[in-house]
Amino acid sequence: MTFQTASVLSSITATWSFPTAAVARIRSFLAVDYGNYSNTTTSKVVTSSRINDITTLVEGINYTLTGNLQGCDVITDMFLTRVAGDNSTNAAEVEIFLHTPSYSKAWISSMKSLGTITIYNIAWTVSQGTDAAGLPDYIFTPANGADLSSGAVNVKAMLQYLVAKGSLSGSLYFNGLATGVETASGAGSWTINNFGVTYATTAPVPGVTVALANQTGQTINGVGYTYDPHLTGKADANSTVTIYDNSAVVATVTTNSSGAWTFDGSSLANGYHSVTAIEKNNYGNTGTASTAFQLRKTPNSISEMIQYVNGQGAGGVYTAAPDIVGWTSPNASVFVYDGNVSLGTVTSDASGYYSYQTANLAVGGHYISVSSYNRFGSLAQNALSFTFA
Repeated sequence: MTFQTASVLSSITATWSFPTAAVARIRSFLAVDYGNYSNTTTSKVVTSSRINDITTLVEGINYTLTGNLQGCDVITDMFLTRVAGDNSTNAAEVEIFLHTPSYSKAWISSMKSLGTITIYNIAWTVSQGTDAAGLPDYIFTPANGADLSSGAVNVKAMLQYLVAKGSLSGSLYFNGLATGVETASGAGSWTINNFGVTYATTAPVPGVTVALANQTGQTINGVGYTYDPHLTGKADANSTVTIYDNSAVVATVTTNSSGAWTFDGSSLANGYHSVTAIEKNNYGNTGTASTAFQLRKTPNSISEMIQYVNGQGAGGVYTAAPDIVGWTSPNASVFVYDGNVSLGTVTSDASGYYSYQTANLAVGGHYISVSSYNRFGSLAQNALSFTFA
């Protein structure tokens, strides 16, 4: 479990002065950020976490608000992303109102209601609207309409409530938040007397897989043989996977939104390969998976010739059953056909040499074909014609 806390130890005051006429927009957001609120960099580095991996996320707040209280609101705001720390992948906004003026209450009242949740003896009304970017905007306001100027806000419980309601996916990332005053009209001041965040997460280990997409040949002593070096695997969604071959980096690939990745392997040479796929997640944990295979991208080959048994007749006509001989991969099965009729199968020796003695061939023309698969699954074929008299 990783704890990442931060606090403001001395008071900070923000002041503003705008025309008192109401406007239909927020003029400014004066806030204290924790982590990456929205492409912000703070002195406290905060590790992004999926909602479902958060074990503690509590904000402690004590502030003083003076001036035109109906011309501003106080909120805790955050954006949840599909990719850790990347606000270009924002999926939703969550706003927690600590001071809610009349214009904000009117705006929220037009939204879809998602019910009420009680946390730390405070009932919160939950609503859903749409933010300025068109994203789902989830709003929490004290059900009694009162301000929360001092106390604790259990942000984790609020996010989990939205997950339980099916409004948010637990795989979305929390990256940071901002607590501040949104000003619309009039003058005032907001003083943070105390602000702190307690944030803890589990630290999951990435689940990584790697395999040959198509093992074309045999498995010998636990090692697959193939002529197709295409690799596939799984890791965290939208993550980076580094591919090692015999301890050397050969590729870096990015997973898709489902966590799938591929590597075509075209850069790999013939021979033995021990491949490891590694992902290091935002928590610093590493997931690995390995596979080994023998690769031969070059096609199999087979030769074929007739070895004369009793000589050759006039005009190239063979006068005895010929022996079909040739070379192919060592210890490969060689299939012999006469046209579409199977004559038999022989096995090449350790040097790749094979020999098949034909017998009982009918008088006339013959089309003898041979084929073999090597241990990599590569097919080779050859053929010749002759006349038996």
